[in-house]
Amino acid sequence: MKILTKIGLVLFLFLFSEGFSWSCTKDCIEPFGQVLGGSAVPAYSHCRETCPSLGQNYLEGSAYSGSKWQCVEYARRWLMVNRGVKFGVVKFAHQIWNLSSFEDAKTRTKKQIKKYSNYHSDTPPKIGDLLIYSKKFLGTGHVAVIVGVEPNRVQIAEQNYLNTKWPDPNYSRQLLMTRDKHGFYSVHDEEVLGWMRVQGKNGMRQESVIENRVNKTNYHDALKNAVTDPKLK
Repeated sequence: MKILTKIGLVLFLFLFSEGFSWSCTKDCIEPFGQVLGGSAVPAYSHCRETCPSLGQNYLEGSAYSGSKWQCVEYARRWLMVNRGVKFGVVKFAHQIWNLSSFEDAKTRTKKQIKKYSNYHSDTPPKIGDLLIYSKKFLGTGHVAVIVGVEPNRVQIAEQNYLNTKWPDPNYSRQLLMTRDKHGFYSVHDEEVLGWMRVQGKNGMRQESVIENRVNKTNYHDALKNAVTDPKLK
């Protein structure tokens, strides 16, 4: 009787999970696996943010990037493609903030990282930084890649946030960035912990003119223009 009960339970869980996974290929915001944006590193639809993962993704057949098409998978894949580094396996996105180092994608040697707390950092974000959201965000957190920096905003690339087509080929959203009277920077979005940066020579392969301009701009003047910009979301 106990054996039959166990078999029945296993069968039920299997059918339930299969049905749940199958349902996440229907009624999607955009079809699962549909390219949403990303000119250099494509971002794909996860159907809906509440859907479970439907498989694992590998670069060039062997390098593991993560679960399709979660936010963590995109952040790891973006770093692997653009920086040649990756971070370790985490269950939830907010746990990336707790990591003490990343590693070289090929040699697996440690790469130092630096963390900048939102509202408390006098160092602004840079292209290639990871923007980390706390556990309070949906209970899992979230991670995005900063792909553009302007005096009053940052552009981010991400997966499994809205699962809609990006408004621009290079970024999914723009977020307001301000600097207070004490010189501390803030990226304005729900439950942002801060940004993380890989140290050393594994930075972007080319400098951004926009990024260079950030440190030379009066942020308070820029903010006056930002709050009325209809393109800023």
